Amino acid sequence: MRSTANSRIMTVVLKLLTATVIISGSAIAEGGTWATKAPMPTARSTAAVAVVSDILYAAGGFEGAATTNCVATLEAYNPATNSWTTKTSMPTARHQPSAGVVGGIFYVMGGFRCSDSQELATVEAYDAANDTWTTKASMPTARGAFIAGVVDGVIHAIGGLSFNGGPHVLSTVEAYDPLTDTWTTKAPMPTARYQFSGGVVNGVIYSIGGSLVGGTDLATVESFDPLTNIWTTRAPMPTARVAGPAVGAIGQVLYVAGGYLTQTGILDATTVAYDTVTNTWTSRTSIPTARAGMGSAVINGVLYAVGGTANVTALDAVEAFTPPCSGPPGPQGPPGPQGPSGPQGPQGIAGATGPQGDPGISGLQYMTGTPLTLTKLTTGTATAICPPGRMVIGGGYVTTVPGGSGANRAFMQVFSSAPGGTTAWSVSATNAASGGGNLSLTVTAYAICAIVQ
Repeated sequence: MRSTANSRIMTVVLKLLTATVIISGSAIAEGGTWATKAPMPTARSTAAVAVVSDILYAAGGFEGAATTNCVATLEAYNPATNSWTTKTSMPTARHQPSAGVVGGIFYVMGGFRCSDSQELATVEAYDAANDTWTTKASMPTARGAFIAGVVDGVIHAIGGLSFNGGPHVLSTVEAYDPLTDTWTTKAPMPTARYQFSGGVVNGVIYSIGGSLVGGTDLATVESFDPLTNIWTTRAPMPTARVAGPAVGAIGQVLYVAGGYLTQTGILDATTVAYDTVTNTWTSRTSIPTARAGMGSAVINGVLYAVGGTANVTALDAVEAFTPPCSGPPGPQGPPGPQGPSGPQGPQGIAGATGPQGDPGISGLQYMTGTPLTLTKLTTGTATAICPPGRMVIGGGYVTTVPGGSGANRAFMQVFSSAPGGTTAWSVSATNAASGGGNLSLTVTAYAICAIVQ
């Protein structure tokens, strides 16, 4: 009767998983909250924004309606004190650059020159600890209005716009390794676009919305996994939008707020949430100040929307979005009570004893194995062991890149049949990291254990 026992195991585990989803579903029915913060000292739009050590940095951008009114200004916002500080300006003033942070260094890339909106390939690195700038290797493709996503210590410059013999909307993807100060070409984005937004969740970069030459707005969402160099089409946004909505990843969800609708000329104040696991979109509370051209970043589970423009007026507005139920997870509860044994089988013919009833299942417990650290290009096995008297009915693992902006990878499996007598779950892993440096990888195995009677 093993198959019936297995179905019971699956039923119990699925009930646990379903309960989690129902709780999450009821929580996200609320829309989250927006709060007004201290305004940015320099009103501007299309600044490059990123976070170093829980401090938000905004560099460059438009100071007014004319393309010549762009700045090299660098200002830093501390959420803990709700205050701004002026820092050393960028060497190169520009608008519509993009940025990424690796190892505590703020890299500002590309953008358009102030005098004539000529696209730039310039890369400048800001050391926040010393308040100094350094010039780095230029991008192979000069451009502005693109996105940058950081995965495993490498900055990926994606898409954008070039006026060199154009205008040309780009699908180009180039990866910058700060350790070697070199660039590598990657698989191009399926949909060429500019003035779009993006975010990174679990080591995957998401390209969201944007525009084609001629004013066609996009709702298109595509994701890029640098580990496999593969692009995947995702569920589109409910509404197409362009021109710098605020975007940030909190947990497994990407939040998109504001932006511009070219076809109607209307600023969009709506906020939507994309669940990267279920590939679905949900409405959230609208941003108080409708605008486009914002910079944005996430600090401690809060999305900050910085600056922007409304009706060609540069804004100093700073608004912070806290999603519903965004606090840290609670402690793990105790194991559940022991379930009853299966029923006695029916009596056989001529008084023969009936077969044994199906075994019951009880005492579900999650066990965490000892983390296994792998250096580059090494292989090992991580294991989680069930307590005495319990056997494995499922297992999984999580991989992390310690101490950096690298991705977390997670996997969980529930067995369709209980492997009789198995008391441990093991997973083999290889750190296949490439490029400069000695990036380590930590693998932690997890086991779902139960008493099968």
